Amino acid sequence: MFAYEGRRVKVVDLPGTYSLQAGSSDEEVARDFILFGRPDVTVVVVDATRLERNLNLVLQILEITDRVVVCLNLTDEARRHGLQIDSEVLGRRLGVPVIPAVAREKEGIQELLRAVRRMAEGETSTEPFRIQTLPPDVEIAVGELQPAIEDAFPGIPNARWVALRLLNADESVMAAVREGEIGGGVMEGSRGNEPGEGSVRASSPTSASAVRSVRAARAFSTKGLCSSARMPPRLITSGVS
Repeated sequence: MFAYEGRRVKVVDLPGTYSLQAGSSDEEVARDFILFGRPDVTVVVVDATRLERNLNLVLQILEITDRVVVCLNLTDEARRHGLQIDSEVLGRRLGVPVIPAVAREKEGIQELLRAVRRMAEGETSTEPFRIQTLPPDVEIAVGELQPAIEDAFPGIPNARWVALRLLNADESVMAAVREGEIGGGVMEGSRGNEPGEGSVRASSPTSASAVRSVRAARAFSTKGLCSSARMPPRLITSGVS
């Protein structure tokens, strides 16, 4: 917890993770906090010397939330290897702010803090890059699941991602849908003041739509479609009040 420009900032440093596919406990903790904890901002710290591998995680996070700032760390090492990365072009392609930095020298830290504050306060508009077209059978399955999820959890901004995880037989997401609680959207009441103080809750924990979503997901034999490569970026989430 620290103060910045008159605001109180709470930082949650999530475990280092290779992806959000929940193949390990660290990945599951990171994924569940972003999905259910409702952070104001998620900062993805990526290695500029391994950008291609790191972008896989960035794209996974952008499927869940558009409140993302990418910290392009180790830009000095990248330059030493002859790599030049245009952070402005990358930011336009990803649809979220990308801040170049050398954390150990404290370069770019103030710019990163400003970007986080602007994102938390709604001063930054985003258009996150998301894969729009999947194999036809997957698109059909998602098309059947997504309306049921949106009906069960009005206002949820990541229904498509939830549908894909249900199709991938993600047990923690299935459990959250069955119990009627999914994070990342608008609560029945007001938004909490701290990260993790809220969730989207269905009108009933055994909502017919929620149960239908899980049953439909189990009916499709599409497990394993959402595989990902391994990479080592880390995640930091922030709440600003």
